[in-house]
Amino acid sequence: MYSLLPALVSIYFLVVAYYLWQKTDILKRPHKAFLLLCITTFFWQATWAILFQTSEPILSESLARFGYLLILFLPTSLYQLLAELSDSYKERRYINLSYVFCGILTIFLLTTDLFIDGYYQYFWGHYPKAGSLHWIHVLQTIIVVLRGLFIASQAEKNAQEPKKAILKCCKISVFIYFLAASDYLCNYGIEFYPLGILFVASSLTIIGYAMIKKDLFNIRAVISRTVSQLIVCGAIIFSFLIINGFEYQLSSLTIIANSCMGIIWAMNGERLCRALQTAAEKKWITDWYSPTDVLSRLMHLQNRLEKQSILEGVARILKDSMSIKNTSIYAFQNKNLFLLDQDRKLTENQLKKVENLLLNSSDVLHGREVGLDDKSLVLVMRSSSRIEGGIVLGSRLSETPYNSDDIKLLATVCHQSKIFLDNAIRHEEKLKYLKSLAGSIAHEMRNPLSQIHGAIHLLKNHNKSNNDEFHEYYEDVIDVINSSHQIIDITMDAINEKPIDKLNFQLVSALDICHEAVSSYAYKDAELRSKVSVVGSDFQILVDPVLVKYILYNLIGNALYYVQHMPKAEIVISTFLATRQIQVRDTGPGIAPENLSRLFDSFYTSGKSGGTGLGLAYCKRTMQALDGDIYCESELGEHTAFRLSFPDLAVPKLA
Repeated sequence: MYSLLPALVSIYFLVVAYYLWQKTDILKRPHKAFLLLCITTFFWQATWAILFQTSEPILSESLARFGYLLILFLPTSLYQLLAELSDSYKERRYINLSYVFCGILTIFLLTTDLFIDGYYQYFWGHYPKAGSLHWIHVLQTIIVVLRGLFIASQAEKNAQEPKKAILKCCKISVFIYFLAASDYLCNYGIEFYPLGILFVASSLTIIGYAMIKKDLFNIRAVISRTVSQLIVCGAIIFSFLIINGFEYQLSSLTIIANSCMGIIWAMNGERLCRALQTAAEKKWITDWYSPTDVLSRLMHLQNRLEKQSILEGVARILKDSMSIKNTSIYAFQNKNLFLLDQDRKLTENQLKKVENLLLNSSDVLHGREVGLDDKSLVLVMRSSSRIEGGIVLGSRLSETPYNSDDIKLLATVCHQSKIFLDNAIRHEEKLKYLKSLAGSIAHEMRNPLSQIHGAIHLLKNHNKSNNDEFHEYYEDVIDVINSSHQIIDITMDAINEKPIDKLNFQLVSALDICHEAVSSYAYKDAELRSKVSVVGSDFQILVDPVLVKYILYNLIGNALYYVQHMPKAEIVISTFLATRQIQVRDTGPGIAPENLSRLFDSFYTSGKSGGTGLGLAYCKRTMQALDGDIYCESELGEHTAFRLSFPDLAVPKLA
């Protein structure tokens, strides 16, 4: 019976790992780290389930050591997950060091009794006995988990939604994970049934929900769902223990009772979870909220440049902060109202009333005006020139109507959102003008390039001599013309946000492509060329070489702009085999910390006159399309470094 809990938990983590695998199209580093945690925990708990049942000394000794072999790596795996979610690539060297240290402890575990010195015989079964070096593992666990908590807290300060909510979930989960350390007492002879795995399961469940389910970024909802599921799981275990007694019995009556109980829980388990969650939210979540917090969260939307994203962001903030059951988001496009997102479906009559009332001058409309209940509201979202859409707010979780203070806050939200929508409209107009201008420039550039190509071709045909030097120059000119056409195409794709065509991908050398970009870049003079160098260890990447060279052109051009008048400044392009990264680092003036978070936003420039603000935005979008990413770190007055991170060369997962 005591093996039932670890057996259920092991199955639970296997299901969670499979669910993440199915729900995630592209397995990035954080997903892989989370999968590693789930799979390790599955084998660990499955081993404990067998250990609690066996009475063979040799088998118990082997299972105790194998189980602890997995436990050794769990804290470091959690540390790795927090580092990946925090985009803290600097931590990878320490993560690798921690894994090496775990490997050393593994040697002691498998070859000596200094780490695990046999096992205890407790009332529930056998359990590993701590050796003289076991305290080192406990100390390592404390260090790596605290370090992971620290980097997650630091990353949260500068993160934007939804990354900020994920990191907040991580902090809560780490505190819960700490409670699992109570099981270490069993290794030192204190006899009580080890329930620490419940805290591990709760901790990883919160992180998993935050990573997979976008609608679960409300921390209170995550906790309430997790707690309700744990309660239901406990009730299921308890009911089966009552039926089976304290000793395993095999009889037809017991089989029938277990089958009936299984059917009952299968039919009503999910319903009970939802009821417990609703009860918990009504109990824990009151009508109180901080207007300052709502408006502060609203300011995170000021950098969004899409109207749809702004409307969705406002709805999510209000739903989470004011404990609203459901929302529906509508937007006007070409004078027609269409549905963006909804938690509740409106009837055709209600939808028509919403469309008519959105054209009124009020900012906040009562639900009864659109045929809804008195506990619902409709927000009119408008810019300076027109109405952009509306948000239908359902009733509060507490079922109490909105009061006058709520209406005042929501009116303030509407006025603040007006500023954001105006920025989005200006962005659209600027982008539309830029597309038109870029199209004209591209057209005018292609004509002379085509004429040069034709003239060079005619010159080649009229050249009767077999001059090798002429043919070499001819091929160089043709390559430059073709590259120019490709750069024009890439620039137009960047402005039009066209998806990357992966048919052009090929396996290339990272070091070679860096050398090609440096040698083919159009420098103003030889002095600037002398500032740029390439170093590092080579590795293969599966990319479109033209795209990567264009990214490197952008980074080299930006770096040269800032170091051109600094005699001792230099630009070093480095390749790193271990992390599969290319770094472009300059010893220029650096970037202010407050500008780093917006560096990859469209139309944003940091002190560069004449820039469009599209280069780094395109680099970010392109690297993510390559299943990689780009990061920037900078120290004011010291340096700036951009890192291009490329994925591992693995067979892609088939749908």
